[in-house]
Amino acid sequence: LFPTYYVLAELYLARDDAREAVELYRRVIRLCPDDQFVTRAGRMAIQVAPAADAVADLERDLSTAAVAAPGRVVLRRLLVDLYAATCRPLIHIARHGTPAAATTARTRLAGLGVRALKPLLDALSDPDLARQRISLEILGYLGNPNATAGLLGLASHPEQVAEVVEAHGDALLLAHLPGQRQRLLVAGERGV
Repeated sequence: LFPTYYVLAELYLARDDAREAVELYRRVIRLCPDDQFVTRAGRMAIQVAPAADAVADLERDLSTAAVAAPGRVVLRRLLVDLYAATCRPLIHIARHGTPAAATTARTRLAGLGVRALKPLLDALSDPDLARQRISLEILGYLGNPNATAGLLGLASHPEQVAEVVEAHGDALLLAHLPGQRQRLLVAGERGV
């Protein structure tokens, strides 16, 4: 049954009906017990959802499914991938856009920071280093002060401390970590 959903989704995409294709991928995510099918559907949905204006629906499905089945790592990882795909363009604008565009991007990132915080903090302890890096890349830019503890927890992992400071810089990461810059830098230098 689920392989048929992929064929139908491809037909919808060929007809420029991205919304229907995403709906089929979302059904696979919600209903399929096979993690490989869910991974494939999730990756396709993440790519197509922006064109279908369905990112919020996909986020809701992935969040709900991840909470309902905490043992299914694939759902949490897809949610982190969705946040990465959503946040990276905003991060780029926040760093390199005009002042007005950067302010708008930071506001949107802060809004995402409320919803994305828990999955991204959970990803810091994921054994998959790629998920940890994605989380690190995004957390500092969300402007959520509740991320502080998770980011400072990395001070016990010296190989990641320098990466955190370098990736986010003083202006974004440490803006909501007042007084912690020196602690991160010293921990990184000591290898603590």
